[in-house]
Amino acid sequence: MADRRITCINKPDHNSTHEAITHVGETTWTKITRQQAVSDIANGTHTYYVENNSGKRASVKIYQDSYLRTSVDSTWTDNLLSLSEC
Repeated sequence: MADRRITCINKPDHNSTHEAITHVGETTWTKITRQQAVSDIANGTHTYYVENNSGKRASVKIYQDSYLRTSVDSTWTDNLLSLSEC
């Protein structure tokens, strides 16, 4: 199992609050679909996380069966949405 850092996302319209993330990525392992990341987490294949500027990590978890959100200290946050486009 690899621990993968997410540094970018793709959405059909990055500024829309009504559209879901379609892909997540990072320069060392490229870009995958949201569904693949959900499957990786559910199956224990990989874990995912984001890191803020101060180095604090937030784990990426499955939210409502098919979406991704970050969780810090058991609190759901939207750190993924603040990432740039891949």
